[in-house]
Amino acid sequence: MSTLQAFRNSARLAPAVLTAVFLTLAVCELAAQAHDWKIVDYINSVNYRDVEFADEMHGMAAGNWGERIGPIIQRTTDGGQTWDSVLVFKPDRDDNGNFINLPVPFSAVAHPTPDIAIVVADSGMMFRSYNGGDSWDTLDFDFDERFRDIAMSDAMNGIASTETDKVFHTVDGGKSWKNFRTRQNVFLWDIAYIDKNECIWKCFVSDGTNFAIARLNLKNGAWTTYQTPLQRESWQLQFIDPLHGWLVGMDVTEGHSGNDRVFKTSDGGESWSSLLEERINPPFGLICVDFFDEQHGIAGGRDEKIIRTNDGGKTWIVDNSSIPNPFFAITKIAYINKDFAIAVSQSGNILRYDTRTTSIDEDDISPTNQQLSIVYPNPANQNFTISIPWICADKRIELFDCTGRLIMAASADASSEQSVDVSTLRPGVYHVRVSGCEKSTSRQIVVAR
Repeated sequence: MSTLQAFRNSARLAPAVLTAVFLTLAVCELAAQAHDWKIVDYINSVNYRDVEFADEMHGMAAGNWGERIGPIIQRTTDGGQTWDSVLVFKPDRDDNGNFINLPVPFSAVAHPTPDIAIVVADSGMMFRSYNGGDSWDTLDFDFDERFRDIAMSDAMNGIASTETDKVFHTVDGGKSWKNFRTRQNVFLWDIAYIDKNECIWKCFVSDGTNFAIARLNLKNGAWTTYQTPLQRESWQLQFIDPLHGWLVGMDVTEGHSGNDRVFKTSDGGESWSSLLEERINPPFGLICVDFFDEQHGIAGGRDEKIIRTNDGGKTWIVDNSSIPNPFFAITKIAYINKDFAIAVSQSGNILRYDTRTTSIDEDDISPTNQQLSIVYPNPANQNFTISIPWICADKRIELFDCTGRLIMAASADASSEQSVDVSTLRPGVYHVRVSGCEKSTSRQIVVAR
């Protein structure tokens, strides 16, 4: 299982009781029952691929190709209320402004503990942090394939897999990896579950069975596959334990639209029951799913659609994603407890759902205002650059220490990037705030030497 799933299991008050699944479907769009998801972070044109939480406070999100940046890892240490950039690759440009020497795109992130984060990328590249994202090292597996996914069941045990036939297993927290031989003609997609004994994927089998579930016994290397109930538009598969899992996708009925589908298995993938077969507008299918337990689940889809169940899939509530003019898809959801979840999208948004009372009075953050900025490098040594996504001739940059004391202030010109000298500051955590033209943004910056 993932580390978040282990955290979820420890949070449950009692073991789950298996209940029968009925095909009685109800999709409720009543405003009184729906909840708003608040946009807590936005980076223009970043395509988020993954989000993982180590616990209720510490999370990492992996994205690719923003307007002025390359692959990016965002970090939160306050339960997703604020995010800062901890790993950013900025592409080079030639004299004509064209991108050159493009950095490898990120595929997924594993975040088993607040200290450990491991990112997999294209061209067999892996990036590892053992201090919560403050610094990273690089491991090159010396092949050209793209890593598809990575998952850690705890601080020591994990799996990373490529799109074709490479599976790597670690038992020492990602410091070394053993190569497993896969079953012939199995093309692995997303990791749905892992513990120290077994790993489960959604995969594609080229011998005619199409989409399937592949299970690998990590002790003896044995593989087992089962066919999934969806073939053409089969998307994310998720398990909370070796038996109970969910699959989302779409039944194509006309063109590129159709019915949203959610299926559940209680026997490890051998058989499936339908939980949802409904055309929910916008009718372009579901992409991702995450269940906190057997009763509480969230699924996301194209046009940033989010649906949620509190009764094991008997009824579904259509939530409000709060995104102006949604177009792209919700790509990953982290359902952290039954009252709190984070979603990321292809449009650069990080969204937060929380039915609990929060203590932070957050400013409005939206893609329309483009209020958020990028700070890099982070951690910084001698200086850092802040990239500001709005044009204003009268900007002010302020730097605060961890107690909130103002220690530096300066005016800034109208350019979109400003360099800040921190060579005289003591190592530590600071916050930089930029304001001007009735907009403001703040980011955490770490000074380290």
